Amino acid sequence: MSVAVDGNLAVVGATGVRSCGVNSGAAFVYERGTDQTWTLQQTLIPRDCREDHFFGKAVSISDSTIVVTSYRTFVKKPVSNGVYIFEKRSGEWEQVQRISDPKEGQTGPFASCVAVDGNRLLVTSLGDSSEDIHGSGFIFYRNRVNFWDRESEIQYDGSTKNGLYGSSCDLDGDRLVISASSYSPDKPGSISVYHRNDQSTNWNRVFETDGIRDFFMPVDLEGDLLVVGESKAGRSQSGRVRIFAFNGNKWKQEAMLRPSVPYEFGAFGSGVAISNKRILVVGFDEQLDLNINVDRVVYVFERPDKDWIQKQILDVGNTAFGSSIALNDNIALIGQSSNNEPGQGFIILFNRP
Repeated sequence: MSVAVDGNLAVVGATGVRSCGVNSGAAFVYERGTDQTWTLQQTLIPRDCREDHFFGKAVSISDSTIVVTSYRTFVKKPVSNGVYIFEKRSGEWEQVQRISDPKEGQTGPFASCVAVDGNRLLVTSLGDSSEDIHGSGFIFYRNRVNFWDRESEIQYDGSTKNGLYGSSCDLDGDRLVISASSYSPDKPGSISVYHRNDQSTNWNRVFETDGIRDFFMPVDLEGDLLVVGESKAGRSQSGRVRIFAFNGNKWKQEAMLRPSVPYEFGAFGSGVAISNKRILVVGFDEQLDLNINVDRVVYVFERPDKDWIQKQILDVGNTAFGSSIALNDNIALIGQSSNNEPGQGFIILFNRP
């Protein structure tokens, strides 16, 4: 399950839905009405829907644009992953474009991660250590005739020894981040931050840090702040979250978050989201000091002044809770999905900090 929220819109991607065959997938669009109730508005299915399409692997929203991916990994022979763009026309969400892999698998499986912000779209392909494929980031721009053209490509100039590039990403204005996640315990990953100068299509890497231990390495970028999850780090792999800040000249680590009670192999940092002085972090929480009674929870941190403080823990009593997470202003959308039961989405409304 993948989730995204923006204002009064929420999108939930579900790759296992049988829209037109096994694992064909779908994306569900919800809208908040004036009575604050969230109602299913439309179910999105791609025009080329087919079995094992895994549509809904990743979703992203920006204003009146919804982006949904279909994604599968491959060995040697590329598969036709795609990025689908939907816009609202005459009261209905319509598919207006499908973007396919510009490099036809040469830089790894396309559509590993996607992020849209205004008229720009970031899509990554995932590196492969066994094939020495390094991964890439592709930036698309919506032109005056409402068509998304490829604007530039970020080619990773590092080695797969620094992680599998393209595993996660985010885009915020003229800044973007792409991670290269760990693929073995003794090979930590890295993150790269890029800036774009005004009127330019070139993205320059301005910051890179390695030694980050996480197989998925979630990231979230908001303005001058970058949040990076590191679920395999810390004592007994309890996990942690690094916060990097841009001071006008360079990026540097500003803070480190840990749960008030670290839990051995607690996977703290396996999901992160930041918005408006609030950070959500996914991890496990031990209850009653019994290893057999462990739930996945969402930790809520806020910064009323200078320091980030753990304020509360969201817990519904299910290990599948927090499988995906999104935060926009004071609204959070938390996914709960497993192989044993249908998925759910929880919407939480916070008080404004």
